[in-house]
Amino acid sequence: MEPRQADGVSPSLPTQFQEVLAEYERECVLAGLRPTTIKNRRQHLPTLLKFLHQAGVEDLSQVRPMHLSDFLLAQCHHRVHTVAMIASITRCFLRFLHRRGILTDDLTAAIPKVYVRNYSKIPAIWTEEQVEKLLAQVDRGSPQGKRDYAILLLAVRLGMRVGDIVRLRLEHLRWEEGRIELPQAKTRQPLVLPLTEEVGWALIDYLRHGRPAVSHREVFLSCQSPFPPFVRNENLMYIVAKYRRRAGIFMPHGQKTGMHSLRHTLASRLLNEGTPLPTIADILGHTSSESARVYTKVDLVRLRACAIDPDEEVYDA
Repeated sequence: MEPRQADGVSPSLPTQFQEVLAEYERECVLAGLRPTTIKNRRQHLPTLLKFLHQAGVEDLSQVRPMHLSDFLLAQCHHRVHTVAMIASITRCFLRFLHRRGILTDDLTAAIPKVYVRNYSKIPAIWTEEQVEKLLAQVDRGSPQGKRDYAILLLAVRLGMRVGDIVRLRLEHLRWEEGRIELPQAKTRQPLVLPLTEEVGWALIDYLRHGRPAVSHREVFLSCQSPFPPFVRNENLMYIVAKYRRRAGIFMPHGQKTGMHSLRHTLASRLLNEGTPLPTIADILGHTSSESARVYTKVDLVRLRACAIDPDEEVYDA
């Protein structure tokens, strides 16, 4: 991790600090952490190390609990969610230092707990009419339209995260079993979703008549030659924005309208139909039903559980 602050200024750090940061980043990459997680650690850890250096710490073995509590207090100008993230990043780094023998003691207990009301915000929700208007604007006669329609349905009908849509591979489509099965990009946990008839036929239409005949195993590809897969951190927001503008759908100022808002909308519709929170959590790939509790703040219709007929003709991957 190249030492730098959020504003892009590179602080002057001892060579040992820089070497430890580089080693820590390699461990994070090998552990398969998400790029956004590594990015956050790369952003905030140099700030911690600069603070320690200015406090007189010349070697990381000299770090003491008072240094850590003082550092967290110095971050009070940030929003509480940011402070909580910095505290978590600092704990992870301290565990690394302890594992490497740089710190004799595990100092994670010295990091004050930061309490955040995780579910205080009401998620952005589309009405059912808005969702159908959005889908109706897609030109399903063009290769790009076939791709975009399948992508939108995965978010609207199955609640898939954009990271999982981008990483979806041909082998994840289990046609015979009538399901989609893949490891989640965010949690690394397996996710199994029903390959509904509506979603299944949209995928078949794209695979047979829209997807370029290339060797990539990712399902969704760029429409521009040489037709590469999406980059891993692609948010696909422009797809939603394009058809939302065409449909003339206007949202309240400040309301998020990206792919994730479509996922929120599905969860609220499921809840409105009486689907238990643990079931909603399973569909959305949450590791805990508590993560789905935020949707109790909104009311809106359930996932269509109509599995595609495996005897129908499908794309031969």
